[in-house]
Amino acid sequence: MLQIDSRSENDTRELGRRFGDVIASGITVMLHGDLGTGKTVFVRGVGDSFGISGVRSPSFTLINEYESQSGIRIIHADLYRLNENSDDTLGLHEYIDDDSIVFIEWPERMKSIDSENVIEIFFEALSESERRIRITSRGTKAQEVIRKL
Repeated sequence: MLQIDSRSENDTRELGRRFGDVIASGITVMLHGDLGTGKTVFVRGVGDSFGISGVRSPSFTLINEYESQSGIRIIHADLYRLNENSDDTLGLHEYIDDDSIVFIEWPERMKSIDSENVIEIFFEALSESERRIRITSRGTKAQEVIRKL
C-alpha cells in the first residue's frame, strides 16, 4: 500500500499526472471517497498526462470516454446515481481489461467488477483542502504501476 498526503487540489491533480505517466492500458482504477474528496480532480490530472483537456465529472452522463493522441482510451465512470448492487446495465464490463484505462468512482455501487488488474484509490478528507490518499493494487500490471509511482 502507498499512502500520500495531498495539501491542495493542485497536489491531487499532480498526483494524477504522475499516475498517468506510469499507468498502462488494461487496468481498472476504483476511486473511493466521499463527495468532494478529489476523485475527479485526480482523473483530470491523468487526463493532463495524456494530453486530454476537458475531463469532467460524469455524474449525470455516468460514463465519459476520452481518447489520447496516442490512441489510448480513458473511460471515466461515476456510479453515484446508481442504486447499491446494481447490475452492469451500463456495459462497463466491456471496457474492463481491454485496451482502455477505466476509472470508476463509487465502484461499491456495482455488484462486482471482474478485472485481473485493479488499483484501488481511497480519498479521505483531512481538512477543507488536505486529503489522505491510499493506493492498493492487485494483479501484475497494477502492482508495477504502484512500484513506478
